[in-house]
Amino acid sequence: MIPFLIVALPWYALCTARNGMAFLVDFFWKHNVGRFLTANVLQHGQPFWFYIPIALAALLPWTPLAAVAAVRKFPARPAAAVPACLGSAWC
Repeated sequence: MIPFLIVALPWYALCTARNGMAFLVDFFWKHNVGRFLTANVLQHGQPFWFYIPIALAALLPWTPLAAVAAVRKFPARPAAAVPACLGSAWC
């Protein structure tokens, strides 16, 4: 947190001093909170599923490793390992 404050706080202070409170309102409220709450704020919203492949591509070096780790952590159990009473609960 301290490195963030050392680097970012002077920049935000200078931008606010130069542009006034309009900078804080426009930058923080419109571009951050507004984009999170509604897609129509900047008239270029995407459907909710648009960001799933974007996030996977952004994390690409680790995405295949996460899939391998998930398969190793939760291996598929053979059908004989499932208790018969569990299967009868669905009938």
